Amino acid sequence: MFAAIRNVKFKILDAVIAQEPLHRGGGQVIPTARRVVYSAFLMATPRLMEPYYFVEVQAPADCVSAVYTVLARRRGHVTQDAPIPGSPLYTIKAFIPAIDSFGFETDLRTHTQGQAFALSVFHHWQVTNQGWVLPRISRIDSIPNFFSILSIQF
Repeated sequence: MFAAIRNVKFKILDAVIAQEPLHRGGGQVIPTARRVVYSAFLMATPRLMEPYYFVEVQAPADCVSAVYTVLARRRGHVTQDAPIPGSPLYTIKAFIPAIDSFGFETDLRTHTQGQAFALSVFHHWQVTNQGWVLPRISRIDSIPNFFSILSIQF
């Protein structure tokens, strides 16, 4: 139901708790901390993160430029390009956004006449570099005619 939160740290700098051990416990700090955390998220400007795949492509030397072309069109970033010793093949290692990976292997094989093969695996999450910032969270009842605006958008 909730998305994972990354790179967030909260420090409790000061807390006044009950003197009696009977009344002391998490019930004193947790509700207050929860309200502070929710307020901080409402006031923050969260950044959008996207998953990246690590892709390893093996292709003949004459197809390397086609592999670079396909990776560039899909926002791929090549990290290593090296020949395989004792073989006519090259290994190209790259990162590609997961959203751009759908149809990647088909596109790759089309541009290389079926001579290139790709293996991909999830590698990391990265903050989008296009400057996208999620809009500030606001209460639904503070927006006039929220449902009519929502119905127009769909």
